[in-house]
Amino acid sequence: MAPPYGSGAVTLAWRSLAEALPSHGVCALVDCSRCCLAPAIAAWGVDLQRLLVIRPTSSREAWWAVEQSLRSRGVAATCAWVEHAPERMLRRWQLAAEVGGGVGLLFRPIAARREPSWAEFRVLVIPLTATSGDARRVRLEVVYRRGGLGGSAQEWELDHAAGDVHVVSPVADSTPLRRAARA
Repeated sequence: MAPPYGSGAVTLAWRSLAEALPSHGVCALVDCSRCCLAPAIAAWGVDLQRLLVIRPTSSREAWWAVEQSLRSRGVAATCAWVEHAPERMLRRWQLAAEVGGGVGLLFRPIAARREPSWAEFRVLVIPLTATSGDARRVRLEVVYRRGGLGGSAQEWELDHAAGDVHVVSPVADSTPLRRAARA
């Protein structure tokens, strides 16, 4: 879940997919808003030869495309920005993903945080104050994971110039420890 634009969620997903996509199968992008920019996706390491862009003209077509992509054994990953989907459709997608065996990355608005979901893992992406240069930071909060609530969080830095993504190491408190008084 993330703000619609500029949060870093989609960039982070593309970089992660480039690293994790198996040697077989394609990545299906259900591009409802028609804002897919192939050069930007390629810059994050995704092989465009293995990218299938689907441009539905309605919500119903988008829902169908997501379901069919998730159900297909030839699709290793399905990505889609989903403003709203009925709970029944979310359940169908979960079942389709189980059949197909691929990964579904569904980007939802922050308002969807309280809505029911059949996802095994839900992450909230929060953009942080911009850092210097082409790098920016995001905070990833695990909202839910199968088997219980989330609760963990990490900061990540996305360097657009270098095409790099990495976890930001937490900095220790610079306040010196108080030494115990000697008796």
